[in-house]
Amino acid sequence: MRFAAFAEALDRADATASRVETAQILGDLLKVLEGDDLAFAVNFLLGQLGPAYESNPVGIGDKNVVKALAALTQSSEKDVGAQMRAVGDLGELAAKAVEGGRQKTLFAEPLDLARVREQLTLISASGGKGSADRKLKVLQELLASASPPEAKYLVRFLIGRMRVGIGEGTIIEALAHAHGDRKRKAEVESAFNRHPDLALVAQKMAGGGFPALADVRVQPLIPLRPMLAERLKSVEEVLVKLGGRAAFDYKYDGLRMQVHVQGADVKIFSRNLEPYTDQFPDVVALVKASSRAHAFIVEGEGVTVDPETGEIRPFQEASRRRGRKYDLTAKAEELPFALFLFDCMFVDGADLTGRPYAERREAIRRAVREGEQLRLSTMRVVESPAQGEAFFLEALADGCEGIIAKSLSDDSAYRAGARGWAWIKFKRDYSAVLGDTVDLVVVGAFAGKGRRAGHYGSLLMAARDGETGGLVSLCKLASGFDDAQLAEFDARLMPSARTEKPQGVESGLVPDVWLEPKVVMEVRGAELTLSPVHRAAWGQVKPGAGLAMRFPRFERYRDDKAPGDATTVEELLEMYKMQYGQAKREA
Repeated sequence: MRFAAFAEALDRADATASRVETAQILGDLLKVLEGDDLAFAVNFLLGQLGPAYESNPVGIGDKNVVKALAALTQSSEKDVGAQMRAVGDLGELAAKAVEGGRQKTLFAEPLDLARVREQLTLISASGGKGSADRKLKVLQELLASASPPEAKYLVRFLIGRMRVGIGEGTIIEALAHAHGDRKRKAEVESAFNRHPDLALVAQKMAGGGFPALADVRVQPLIPLRPMLAERLKSVEEVLVKLGGRAAFDYKYDGLRMQVHVQGADVKIFSRNLEPYTDQFPDVVALVKASSRAHAFIVEGEGVTVDPETGEIRPFQEASRRRGRKYDLTAKAEELPFALFLFDCMFVDGADLTGRPYAERREAIRRAVREGEQLRLSTMRVVESPAQGEAFFLEALADGCEGIIAKSLSDDSAYRAGARGWAWIKFKRDYSAVLGDTVDLVVVGAFAGKGRRAGHYGSLLMAARDGETGGLVSLCKLASGFDDAQLAEFDARLMPSARTEKPQGVESGLVPDVWLEPKVVMEVRGAELTLSPVHRAAWGQVKPGAGLAMRFPRFERYRDDKAPGDATTVEELLEMYKMQYGQAKREA
């Protein structure tokens, strides 16, 4: 396929506000593709060159794009930079630059998907001395052959800001549409949850339609999306929901880890399916030394432990291990890790995700030998509120943040990527008014005043709408940050600044600068109330009002979570009802 036809379809998708129409446009586009072209198209739509769990970033920054556009238009980088600030979108600026230089490129060879894939892969793979110049040369070659729409989406892809409101959910719906039944998107999503590579799912469907999704299986060394828990505010409610009897498991305050073993190969993935393997060589060595089975997938919580007392340390210490590239051995000695395993999804050829929880937990013992630093999580079968409260207090005394209650019924399968009542979390603060924290996405910022002058002073925070996939504002966050964290905002957030509201974001407030939704923060508030300006759960409690958080306070960055993992509107509505026993009735 010509890349121009692909870019034109993206323009049509960009021009509509309808998610259904977007899915139809993309579905019609994808159903005529096959093989490598189909895989590349799906990944391109997601802003990646391969599955997110293993794909390297392309590695082109705004400055390199400015250099390429300056060369193309025979302008100075300063002039191009000024135009960029005026236009607010490097993709649109690239389209204008190519349009202006169109007479010079009339005889350039047209781009097709295969050539674009090859050139983008060259950019991604280029490293070491002189790599910046090599990447710039490839980019200039691409732009020299590009039409304005092609240039727009090439540049947006390269700088990581596609801006067409296309996410995994939209592509799942598009694939269902491409194969004739958009209502069967749940089947596509289920396959993606088992094997989170939408390009592979698309290729399977191209060869056999919906029946071929059965061939998308759980596989060692390929992460599956984690099962998620609901929440309730009392042990009594938890037990009632789970039929009067449940497994209560310690909820450790650490890093959730999905551990894969295939022979001598070990891979570790985060809750968000990011690779942890290289960051935790001590955990890799621990798993290798403890393995019993040839191939398995287990899940657990990695926590730092005091090397002198063996006590579990706070989450902040565990998070210091995450994202490091250097001095890994020294840091492992300073902050040694223990791994508490709570589930087993695969062992020696057997997919256990459809088996009951009790059977999966017992399978952990078939996969590994327990030791001091690697062992099963602490769990107890609870049959009364008194037993549950006692176990909960034990968990707190042992340094945990609460418990996860798990169904012991015959249908307590591991539902990859799903949130449901088979798992229910209960934390220390649930008995207080909105004592629970929420995970919100930064979508905008307001200029600071006084001591914060010259920096972002407060942030516009949004929750996720589970129905539409969009982001809806919940609060304006200005408390809980120390001076160092305020200064860090510039480095973390300024690269995501934009003049236009991101697609899919809704708020009655207009910040001084919009931000590309990338950063997730854990926030604690006093209570949820109704608001005429915030759009979370708009009109669902009272016409003309949404939910807002009063007195929000920053707790920590959630680098282990993506915007798609943020607290949902549906969860907020449940939390709102918990505060009052039922939703407030207001005139």
